[in-house]
Amino acid sequence: TKTAFKVKSVCKRFSDFKELDQKLKRTHATFHTQFPPDQLFNSMTPEFVSERRKQLQTYLDESMAIPEIATDADLHDFLGIPEYNNQAQEEDLKHQARERQRQVKPEDSKPETFLKVIEKAKLDSDRMSEAQGFNALGLLYCESGLENEGMQCLESSLELCRACNQIEGTIVVLSNLGCLYNLLERSQYAVGHFQECFDLLQGDPVGQGEAQMKLSLTCAANGDNYEAIEHCLQCLKLCRQLNDHNKEASCLFTLGSIYYEAGEVRQAVEAFEQCLVLRRKTRDKIGLAEALNKLGLTYCDIGYDLRAMDYFEQSLVICEDNADLYGQAVCLQHLGNVFKMQKDNHLAIEFFERCLGVRTKVGDKRGIADCHDSLGLVYYDLGSYGRSVQHYSRSLDFRVDLGDLSSESECYRCLGVAYMRLEDTTQAIPAFERCLDIQRKLDNQS
Repeated sequence: TKTAFKVKSVCKRFSDFKELDQKLKRTHATFHTQFPPDQLFNSMTPEFVSERRKQLQTYLDESMAIPEIATDADLHDFLGIPEYNNQAQEEDLKHQARERQRQVKPEDSKPETFLKVIEKAKLDSDRMSEAQGFNALGLLYCESGLENEGMQCLESSLELCRACNQIEGTIVVLSNLGCLYNLLERSQYAVGHFQECFDLLQGDPVGQGEAQMKLSLTCAANGDNYEAIEHCLQCLKLCRQLNDHNKEASCLFTLGSIYYEAGEVRQAVEAFEQCLVLRRKTRDKIGLAEALNKLGLTYCDIGYDLRAMDYFEQSLVICEDNADLYGQAVCLQHLGNVFKMQKDNHLAIEFFERCLGVRTKVGDKRGIADCHDSLGLVYYDLGSYGRSVQHYSRSLDFRVDLGDLSSESECYRCLGVAYMRLEDTTQAIPAFERCLDIQRKLDNQS
């Protein structure tokens, strides 16, 4: 399998570095910096990956120290130098937006503030200001967990916008109501509101694209994958007409995810691969890691374990580069699963342990429990039933704390099986009984 290497914030495969070296030596006859040799075996070990990164880092440092090479266009393109100023400007704009958000006064987020706006608007017979007040108050209630009060305010805002024939306001409130209905799992109402948004946005391809995406996601959440795919394809068509690579990439990612859920693996791979190309083009690192992970999962499902591993490794490098701990944990978990499928239990344990360390660092209780479950299963397969019991017991503590009855029941079942292997029926029987008790409770709830 091929491995992605990260040096100087560059995430490239070894073959990419080699191609760069060949270009530089063709262009500059006096360039003789030594390139790291190929290695056919043991290229998957963490030790080799670490050493290879150091070698490539040294190669780049030595190359950049040569003035003639440091100004080479191929090297600049490889390092992404032409895009640096644009990226810095984007980061600066994001920072300014965050600063503006911090400067919002606390009293601006209190219901009383918007109620005063609404009362004043009523006295002034200013219906648009009244509609804006109800919309803002409705969103505030929803964010506070008061969905019913929020819906009443949003419905009042919608009624006022329609009475004033204010199309822009109507679209905004319809979209907010659609999102709220999705939150309340009333997708049939959400679809109606998003469809009305789409109809009102005639002549606005950007707005129509966003409405189509919301329709797609709503249909997908409702299990109507083929309707979701149709809306997503319409959104993709609009994004391509607008030549908006960022939105096109997001649309392709969603399309691939829906195809994947629908069991259409070939179409899913095609969509994710196209998404990958655009994410590289737009230098969206987090989005790139996300697409690589999805491709890895898709290839896992069809038995292409080595290719899946390659994508997970590339994603892990990007997540490490961006200090994305949650992303790192996901990649490590996937890599552990691949090694387990390949019956390489010792490497699986190594990656699950690394994942457990990251999950613990970020305080992800559910993720910690998942890691213990994975380790419990691997140790069980190795015949180390005592270690298996230890990990399942730790997982159980977290499942109980989370109130996750379904996973708690499964933990008890796994514990019972492991205890049976240890011929400890005094522990196995209570574990199986507790598993059955929880299952009965879940059946009664349903």
